[in-house]
Amino acid sequence: MKYVQCATVAREAADSGRAARYTRSEQNRAVGRMGEDSELERRRRRLIYRSCYTGMKETDLLLGAFAKAFLPGMTEAQLDRYEALLETQSDPEIYAWATGKSEVPPEHDTDVMNLLKNFKIVT
Repeated sequence: MKYVQCATVAREAADSGRAARYTRSEQNRAVGRMGEDSELERRRRRLIYRSCYTGMKETDLLLGAFAKAFLPGMTEAQLDRYEALLETQSDPEIYAWATGKSEVPPEHDTDVMNLLKNFKIVT
């Protein structure tokens, strides 16, 4: 369901010619926020926000939708690998890896990168 919502927002943004931006309530719904915040929930929300505002529009749309769809179900170890990916590489490289335009280096060829490479935004 979350995947469809992210895809719908991205499609509507593309149709209207505007950038896809997600409100705080949309981010909270994507994370599945319940009552009290835990450190893990705060970390997920922070990573979702970072994924939506990377600096390159194509990467913003791809990583934003991916993060909203998959981060709520990721383990702490997977979140570590995703965060390392965001911190160590530039947007064009991440986009090229995710779209298969260039080879993923061994240190980033993880289960999280495989999820990202197989992720498709429905348009």
